[in-house]
Amino acid sequence: ATGYRVYWRKADRPDWQEKVDVAGATAAETTLKGVIVDDHFGGVAAFDAEGDESMITFAGLPPRS
Repeated sequence: ATGYRVYWRKADRPDWQEKVDVAGATAAETTLKGVIVDDHFGGVAAFDAEGDESMITFAGLPPRS
């Protein structure tokens, strides 16, 4: 991967609203200033030099049974 694309959205929205690209290992250290963790969901995708992107990995709550 050339870098990572960090996505976030408000918890009540179905689609990703914002994104920021970060280089290499710094994705794990990225701070999203002004984004309240209680109100938002986040996801990460990897991308290569051509801009091809992986699926977004989302760490959400498991579905209720």
